[in-house]
Amino acid sequence: MKKLWNWWLAGGIKGKKRYVIFPLLEAVGVPFGLWLDSGREVSFLHFVTTPQMLLFVALCLTFAAPLLYFLDNVMGITRKMHG
Repeated sequence: MKKLWNWWLAGGIKGKKRYVIFPLLEAVGVPFGLWLDSGREVSFLHFVTTPQMLLFVALCLTFAAPLLYFLDNVMGITRKMHG
């Protein structure tokens, strides 16, 4: 677990910090935007702890970095083919 934590703090995949920062921003920013748009009938903490938002945050933290890595590779491959 400690190796995984050190790898994550070092920048994760290929040492790129965006693979660490993007999932965190997405996991916090999207629910915050949805909460602001919903009229704020409940507190943000209560809104984030609903089962739907907990699932969304877990999915963001799990799949956002691999998705960004995949998109970087696809864009890199297409740039190499056209350039």
